[in-house]
Amino acid sequence: MRDRNKAIMITAFSIVLLVAIAFASGVKTTPPTTPKVTPQSQVIPGTPIIPQPMTQKSAQVKITKPVLTEAQKRAQKINSQCLKMKGVIDSATIVAGNSALIACKFSKNVKNVNAEKKMIADKIKALDKSIKTCTVTESLGIMSKIRALFNSSNQSYINSETKKIIKEATPITR
Repeated sequence: MRDRNKAIMITAFSIVLLVAIAFASGVKTTPPTTPKVTPQSQVIPGTPIIPQPMTQKSAQVKITKPVLTEAQKRAQKINSQCLKMKGVIDSATIVAGNSALIACKFSKNVKNVNAEKKMIADKIKALDKSIKTCTVTESLGIMSKIRALFNSSNQSYINSETKKIIKEATPITR
């Protein structure tokens, strides 16, 4: 029994001694803080960069709506009118100067697609008096080209590509 008490006393004394040495040597009991890395801080080659946790403020991203050109606004207005027409399932529109290029996907119920395209062209020219040439096609390939062009901000590129597409298409032009 005596040996057992002696062992307990030695263990307790050892623990107290270790704790005292740790405090005396300056070991912190709180976890170390990581240095804040900013874009302005100097990065020394060979020094590891410790990423900072993302805060709610740094995670916020401001999303702005793109500013549309006048031609894009006109194209959207024309396209919304096309989508309201009976028999049109999908459409894409681009405006270049006084020309409008419209690609439409028609429902299977449309019996005379050429008459429908003529009606769309006439209605669009009546809607936007500045449109002198309205080209309507049912080519889905041209529809995807129009959608890609719509997002371009270079108006001269849009104009030249629209002219190329109109030449290659075999639509009703009025």
